Amino acid sequence: MQHKASDGIGAVSVLGEGTDLEVTVIEFGARLASIRFRGREMLLAYPRIEDLASDPFALGAVCGRVANRIENARFSLDGREYQLTANDPPHSLHGGIRNFANQCWQQVHADAHSTRLNILSPDGDQGFPGTLRTEVHYQHNGHNTLDIHFTAKTDAPTPVDLTSHGYFTLGQSDTRRLELAINSRHYLPKTRANVPSGEITELTVSNTLDHRRSLAEHEARWNDADLKSHPGFDHYFPFHRTPLQPQATLWAPHSGVKMQLFTDQPGLQFYDGGGLGGRFAPYAGVCLEPHNFPNAINQPGFPSPVLTPDEEYQRSIRLVFNDLA
Repeated sequence: MQHKASDGIGAVSVLGEGTDLEVTVIEFGARLASIRFRGREMLLAYPRIEDLASDPFALGAVCGRVANRIENARFSLDGREYQLTANDPPHSLHGGIRNFANQCWQQVHADAHSTRLNILSPDGDQGFPGTLRTEVHYQHNGHNTLDIHFTAKTDAPTPVDLTSHGYFTLGQSDTRRLELAINSRHYLPKTRANVPSGEITELTVSNTLDHRRSLAEHEARWNDADLKSHPGFDHYFPFHRTPLQPQATLWAPHSGVKMQLFTDQPGLQFYDGGGLGGRFAPYAGVCLEPHNFPNAINQPGFPSPVLTPDEEYQRSIRLVFNDLA
């Protein structure tokens, strides 16, 4: 484990140094700056770690207070309407203009295998009610496994929904060559405004993503079924629960790596990276973002994201890396 101060990105921790799985975490955005498995980078990354201080894509960051989009950057709670900052006009995305991804968290613990970081979001931050105290705990558990655990407490009712926003490559340069399975038989259709319509639609055998196929093949099957109102994948998939099975799996046939994702979240957002730009080509990395249903605060039929003062928010993600058999 290394721990040092670096301009713009704060403290740097390396978990599992010298093992097959090395994980680098920085204070800026509480980010996963790097995941190296047997010497190969698993995440989309800049040439220099310091470049993350000006990253517009939230690479590897913790997104919050509320991941994904809140429609028209507003919601009502307990009879009062709240207006948020709109950083994806007209919507609020991942918590607004000054969200958790573009702030320095405080590292409160670091050792060779784990680190904990926290952040205080005051009442009214980005328009949200209540003072929110949030912590993320990264734990390298051996056996090529990384655990990510979120906790949060509030002093007033407020929506909370946290996720990790890594762009996975598994050592490949084009995500369309990766293979994917998501343990879901439903998806959330979106409106032309790029938010869920409120429907939960069952997928058919011809277009489900719960069997291993390349991203390019999944795309072709969805195009044939005319399921999307926007090009590419940027959709939410509620999970169906199968004991001891991963909620999502990525395979990289050309680099010989498999990643399994386990989580207690109710679903995940799958983004194929088609909108990447600047230093990165489109489809240079794929996001698998476990979190609550998008825009749930404005959809009574979705699971409530509201955290109250008598509760503690707790959610977890586990990433397991292996060689392809």
